[in-house]
Amino acid sequence: MMQTIHCIGSDKKNGEFQFSYEFIKEKGIEKHIYMIYKKPADKKQFFEMEIWKSSDDRFISTNMNHNNHKELMRKGIPSTMIEMISHQFAQPIYSSSNECKIFENEFRSESATSLWKKLVQNGKARYDDKQDRFIFIAY
Repeated sequence: MMQTIHCIGSDKKNGEFQFSYEFIKEKGIEKHIYMIYKKPADKKQFFEMEIWKSSDDRFISTNMNHNNHKELMRKGIPSTMIEMISHQFAQPIYSSSNECKIFENEFRSESATSLWKKLVQNGKARYDDKQDRFIFIAY
């Protein structure tokens, strides 16, 4: 079943998107997978977001990917989804780290770092320099 989210893009325009949710457990790791589509949903064009639960019960954003679909770029989808997911689980959401990796192949891209820095500027996140992780704290 698709759910709807409203996002404010970098152009300050309000956009409406739909998303689906899937939970899988793979190799002992709980993975929460969100597929976000422009409304009405076009299954060929999606923004993918994954939150993995670490062994110490932290929810870590491991994937935020617009898959080069212009209709899904700079629309405010990742920040809106991070906030929604934080509320869903009543937990802070952590960024991936380039220094203190928990998962194999974990990394944080420059564009993800830029997004997290904006969340810090807006008072919704903080940065933990010891772990090289941003933490969304506004749940």
